[in-house]
Amino acid sequence: MYATVQTVSVTPPTTVLVPVLSTEPRDGTLQVMLRRVGNDLLVVPTYSSVRTLVEGCGEGQPWAELPVVMVDRQLSVWGATALLDVPLDPSDRVMNEPTGGSEA
Repeated sequence: MYATVQTVSVTPPTTVLVPVLSTEPRDGTLQVMLRRVGNDLLVVPTYSSVRTLVEGCGEGQPWAELPVVMVDRQLSVWGATALLDVPLDPSDRVMNEPTGGSEA
């Protein structure tokens, strides 16, 4: 049995929203939130919309919109993995070390 499906062209996002310590760059850099989850996996939470960011982090979370290519480049520098639109567990540990390396 086969079904007919209309194909839809999906364009990947060019930017993502990331939680940051402050929306004010310090020395040309933003402090991006890193978290330890599960078995100590280091992740960068990323979001495709303000709605999903608020659902994942809460209304008071500062954030910045960054190009996907910039975040992708920084992942290897940080030794982290990006998670898209995943609500954060309050028991996950926020890493407070400076992440540096990306200009605002």
